[in-house]
Amino acid sequence: MDPKDVKEHVESSDRVHLFVLEKDIVGFAGYITLDSILYLNGVVVKKTFQGKGYLSKSLSLVLDNYDCDYLALRTQNPVMYYIATRVAKQNHGKVYPNMYSSDIPSEIKEVGCAVCKSILNCDLPDDFIFRWRLWKKPVQRNTKIAR
Repeated sequence: MDPKDVKEHVESSDRVHLFVLEKDIVGFAGYITLDSILYLNGVVVKKTFQGKGYLSKSLSLVLDNYDCDYLALRTQNPVMYYIATRVAKQNHGKVYPNMYSSDIPSEIKEVGCAVCKSILNCDLPDDFIFRWRLWKKPVQRNTKIAR
């Protein structure tokens, strides 16, 4: 991303996580909230600091501290898909689409439509299956163990 793109992503985000090492900012992740959806608006990490877990830590913090049912992101980058899949698995969530099925539940498609219309100002693209990664955070239930 060039500086103009970075500025645009930061300014349009509701929440921004800065990745800081000692006193240097090495990257950021920007998020936009839409009802129960948290959209990863953009992420930038300096090349020499990529692969160090900054985005994974940011996603984990977001999921632990913000009340959201869905995390949505748009990517064609296999590394981003891998990170989303790993974080979803750690949080007992699912990624749509995934390697095992191209079927996307209608509930997830509705989330994709909401993100497209409200955040990206567009209709759901025909190539939704290849461009969107959405996952649903599981509902936490209180369970009693019978003895």
